Order: sequence, then structure tokens, then C-alpha cells
Amino acid sequence: MYKMTKDSLYEEISNLLINKFGVDESEISLISTLGDDLNLGPAEIEELILDICEKHNTEHEKVIDSLDHDELEEVTVSDLVDTLADILKLD
Repeated sequence: MYKMTKDSLYEEISNLLINKFGVDESEISLISTLGDDLNLGPAEIEELILDICEKHNTEHEKVIDSLDHDELEEVTVSDLVDTLADILKLD
């Protein structure tokens, strides 16, 4: 049985960033900001979060509300992984 981990969640987010949003793989790291570093706009960031949440059957509003940033563009990949891991109760 497959067990979701933070590492697999990072891979899932990375794959979405590359395949859906055209982000260069070399630009993606845990410290990359979704806006400044990866050049995603607010609507694209919300779409990314929505896609992940739909796959894991959780509410995207809960994720967005849990992210501790005034602007979604300031969120790092690590922030997103950690927030999702907390909500999904991953190790």
C-alpha cells in the first residue's frame, strides 16, 4: 500500500509545477517562492492548491487560510508542503 509522505507530496507539487504551469525543474526547491521565484500569479497559485486538494479530498480554502502569508506569492514550496502535510496528517 502506498503511503503519502512529505517527500512524495513535494514530488507531486513539483510535477504539477513542471507539467501544468511550465516551471523549469531547475527553479524548483523547497525555498522557492511560488510568486517571485516560480513566476506564478495569484490565480495560478490558487489553481495549484485546488488541484492538490481535489486529489487528496480536502478543502482548498482550509489550505489557503492555514498558509501564514498576506500574499500567496510569498508562499514557498516548503510552506505549501508543510501546510498540506499538517492538514493531511502526514509524517
